[in-house]
Amino acid sequence: MKNQYVSELTNGSIINSAFVVSKKQISQKKDGSSYCRLELQDKSGKIKGVLWTETLERTKDFQVGDYVFVRGEVSLYGDELQANILTLQKIQDLKKVDLSDFIRTCPKDVKEMFSRLLSLIRSMKNPFLRDLLLKFFLDESFSDSFKKAAAAITYHHSYSGGLLEHTLSVCETCDHMAAKYSNVNRDLALAGAILHDIGKVHEYKVGVVIEMTDEGKLLGHIAMGHQMVAEKINEIEFFPADLRTHLLHILLSHHGQKEWGSPRCPQTLEAFLVYHADTLDADIGSFNLLIDESPNSDWSRYARNFERRVYLKFVSDQPYKEGDTEVGSEPDVESHRVNDHWSEEKDRLFVLDNNSSDNSSQY
Repeated sequence: MKNQYVSELTNGSIINSAFVVSKKQISQKKDGSSYCRLELQDKSGKIKGVLWTETLERTKDFQVGDYVFVRGEVSLYGDELQANILTLQKIQDLKKVDLSDFIRTCPKDVKEMFSRLLSLIRSMKNPFLRDLLLKFFLDESFSDSFKKAAAAITYHHSYSGGLLEHTLSVCETCDHMAAKYSNVNRDLALAGAILHDIGKVHEYKVGVVIEMTDEGKLLGHIAMGHQMVAEKINEIEFFPADLRTHLLHILLSHHGQKEWGSPRCPQTLEAFLVYHADTLDADIGSFNLLIDESPNSDWSRYARNFERRVYLKFVSDQPYKEGDTEVGSEPDVESHRVNDHWSEEKDRLFVLDNNSSDNSSQY
């Protein structure tokens, strides 16, 4: 049933395969007739699609999360691929569906990543921060949810296991930078990195598709994460008040700007570090998703989070050709002398030209 994947689709491709519906929106034309915009998904990616009026009228009702068999053709809409759907039929017999074909999961080993995260936690010297983190991550129910959670719905690490992958990357970046800058409190930065997105465990519901929970829509992961960490801190006797304030500040400020959802802007060194490490990993994660979406293209579609299209082609490490100056080779001294002489001559001509110009034209 599943014989074609989103990542294989190109302009002009004929679609004849099963997908899961990840988005659906009924809209109206100027003449009052209805049409449907949707998004189709499998484990390799997503593609936007459209059912025009006649197709929609003869299509039986379907919902987000339904498995559907689709026939149609791929075309370009702006700079994005779009599925022009001719027929869409809901799959009733789910025994014919292999869930692994449709659910997007982290390409990395979740067990290995979680082991690395625990090792970083256990390497902390501050007993209060170490105990706080172990209260979360040695809780089997919480850790199972954390390992399955997504970091986002669309832009970065938007698949099961994505939250763990993103968190570990942010944490390892902070660990590296703490080794580089001696005035960074390593344990505080690591704790902030590990906990910064902890509210996403409850913000998103991860199934065949990723959806935002009602709690997530009303509160958001920053507020939920702040509450989760504050409550857990209260369970630890003698937890230092200033350490609590600094840690919670990292959580509240990790989006960087108030207009980006942060109740506070970063105002401590560790908060700055977590914010930049988080942004860097999210941007690279988004870039990699664009590469996965368009494996045969040099340029991505317009990416709203970047406000631009991005160039996807890798720079290959070509060997030096004969005559090229290699790294470490002796420079061409005579060429430098000629260039230096010409630079001096241009400077002399520039001065002469300025001295002879009409000074009244300066303003």
